[in-house]
Amino acid sequence: MNPHHTVNAMMLIRILTCALFLLTGFQPAGAAGVATWTDEDGIVHIEDRPVTDQPGRSRDLQAQITLNFPPQNALEKARNATVLVQSSKGVGSGFFITKDGFILTNKLIVNPEGMHRIVLIDGTRLEVQGVREISGKCDIALLKLEGYHCPCIEPFDARRLPAKSSLYAIGMPMGLTHTISAGIYSGIKPMDDMNYIQTTATVTYINSGGPLVTPFGRVVGVNTQKFVGQGGEGLHYAVFIPDVLADFRKSLGELSNQDQR
Repeated sequence: MNPHHTVNAMMLIRILTCALFLLTGFQPAGAAGVATWTDEDGIVHIEDRPVTDQPGRSRDLQAQITLNFPPQNALEKARNATVLVQSSKGVGSGFFITKDGFILTNKLIVNPEGMHRIVLIDGTRLEVQGVREISGKCDIALLKLEGYHCPCIEPFDARRLPAKSSLYAIGMPMGLTHTISAGIYSGIKPMDDMNYIQTTATVTYINSGGPLVTPFGRVVGVNTQKFVGQGGEGLHYAVFIPDVLADFRKSLGELSNQDQR
């Protein structure tokens, strides 16, 4: 075959392919506008969102998120540090507890040996390999996103809160729309050798693993579960943040010893 004919044929194919993309708006998997990823079962997921976990992107996630979603108050700043966590075990909420990328989330949705994907409020997707630590005592897992400067939520000891203080449960459901559920602080309840913060802020599967925060944006607990009392009222709980930090002292170090004012 004449090599010139081969080159011309290849050029024609490329031209026709580009024309098809322009006319139909179709983009191949992995192109801008389409995200593809494979879960632990080998199922390929295709999502109509930009893939932003590419080499060369900004490593300063705090600056990136602040630019795209400038917080107007302390609650919105805490919202910006909340993430969606995806794995082969399920989907839930989580949040950055340190600027160097440590993430707290619910133990039930993590795969100790597998890959996790976190989704930020601006749609950025990042992969996290494995789990740094798991606390069977409080059913919380600690992930680590390496190599990024992250927004984070500073801890606060709820024992310093006045009775009936306002609290807010933050979560990130699949639609990437953050939810903030308001409630009041009803005290600290010891159960099964753990301390839990009782609140009227709604805790569901959507915000399980997410932060329970004060009006000034400090985290007092990790949203975990709901119990129904004898009278039928909903009792919502979060794991007491000093207990969580104490369990992860090996990884978090001095964070657990900070003055949580």
